[in-house]
Amino acid sequence: MKISMTYTVILLTQTYLIDNDPFVAAQAHLAARHLERIGDHIINIAESVYFYLTGTHYEQ
Repeated sequence: MKISMTYTVILLTQTYLIDNDPFVAAQAHLAARHLERIGDHIINIAESVYFYLTGTHYEQ
């Protein structure tokens, strides 16, 4: 998904930040991890709403 790709980009950026400022890199990693979890929750909510409205499971 797009969220996972964004997470990957942030992790690649983090490798650059580690060399320059480890504190910023740690904060970026923490933020990226939390954003990915938020995205996962949003997908779960959307699938639940879809099931509630249609009575069928969402197929990707």
